[in-house]
Amino acid sequence: MIPDRLFQLVSGHFRIHGYREEGPGYYFVVEPLEPGRLDEAFKEVYKEALEEGYATLLLNDNGLISLRFLPLKKGYRKLTPLVLSIVTLITVLITGYDLSVGFHSFLQELGASTAYTSAILKDAVLFTVFFMGSLLLHEMGHWTTARRMGVPVSLPYFLPAPPYRLGFIGTFGAVINMRSLPAAVDELAMLGLAGPLTGFIAGMATTVIGIHLSQWIDVDVAKAMIEKGEASTWGFAPLAFVLASSAMGPGGEKVMIMHPLAFAGFITLLVTFLNLLPIGQLDGGHVVRSVSSMETHRMIGIATVLAMFLATPLIPVLGFFAVIAWILFALSGGRHVGAMNTFSRPTAKSWIAVTLYLALLILTIPVPLGAS
Repeated sequence: MIPDRLFQLVSGHFRIHGYREEGPGYYFVVEPLEPGRLDEAFKEVYKEALEEGYATLLLNDNGLISLRFLPLKKGYRKLTPLVLSIVTLITVLITGYDLSVGFHSFLQELGASTAYTSAILKDAVLFTVFFMGSLLLHEMGHWTTARRMGVPVSLPYFLPAPPYRLGFIGTFGAVINMRSLPAAVDELAMLGLAGPLTGFIAGMATTVIGIHLSQWIDVDVAKAMIEKGEASTWGFAPLAFVLASSAMGPGGEKVMIMHPLAFAGFITLLVTFLNLLPIGQLDGGHVVRSVSSMETHRMIGIATVLAMFLATPLIPVLGFFAVIAWILFALSGGRHVGAMNTFSRPTAKSWIAVTLYLALLILTIPVPLGAS
């Protein structure tokens, strides 16, 4: 039995030619009351239906314009984000402490006269605030954009992970839960871009401060420490990190011992790169899907994964990212439904988003150290 409220909602904007129950939802064959105003009519139905607890798809069903209403799950658990955030705060703080111990141990070997214990605790807290803050700003970029579009969205969920001493970094990042995709492809593009853009800005601010606080030593000293097993080195870095360290470094044959904040910026930029991959429901997937068909988007995803696997001998971390991307690709079936209005077409807003997206992708891509 189709609720009377849905009939009233649809008939207020469309002429109804047929209807039926379909699975867990309802299906209407319609045409707009005002010719040429399909997008506007759908946006009104989309917003009103969300208030009634339904996600709405506008479909081309063999030449017929149809609306499909799918019931949404009720609300979000408000306690879960708080509990996860507290656990993540602890694991990230432990990671910050481990990194700070390592950094200040190097300084002690180099003859630094800093107050050892207080400096470690201070830098552990700085790492935690800046790293979690960058992840939070990324998700809040999505959250504020989704709220402005009327898309129902949860608060950010931090995902805890083992700390650095156990081989991880204290968190698997943060996510938000959207109960519906945006109505139009322009909105889908802006939603996908908003998180990486704010996350990149936060990551670069963290990187710049971290590089300023880092210690620079001669290459020969660094090599000796590595040979003794007292230090290790990264064979790659995000391009923006390489550019920032080149611009801020002392010049000459110097190697940076990363301050914990520099490491926080380093990881934030890597996380941003992963989110920008044009795969499934990742942020980059939203942006690319806004200007491409479902099948084209799928092929771009396959090509991206293959390209990363091929580049693995040069930059091993890309192999790790390729495995994650392939898992996400497989889970989604490699298909992204796009905006809820399948008649929607990209405008200049989508192409501006794509341009900014490509710039961010280039700036965060891992490159071999020494490249610029």
